[in-house]
Amino acid sequence: MGHILILNLKTNIMKQMKVLLIASKTLSLMMEDLTILLEGMDNNDLVMDLEDNVISHLENAQTQLDMIVDDIDDGMYEKEPDEDFEEWN
Repeated sequence: MGHILILNLKTNIMKQMKVLLIASKTLSLMMEDLTILLEGMDNNDLVMDLEDNVISHLENAQTQLDMIVDDIDDGMYEKEPDEDFEEWN
């Protein structure tokens, strides 16, 4: 029975990682779209503000998200079950 619990836990983690990877890809696509939009703008002040206040934050969010996905993949967030949980053994 313990193997089924581990399998279910890993399945949930895999589903969570898939959602996080989709979020990372979405951030990447948003940055690409904004970059294309900025290339067509004539207002340099607006371009600089968007780059400094929006794109840089999206890049940071994507980097942090990717680091968390790597940490999940490395098992950093896996917890041992409570000792009272009989079916683990």
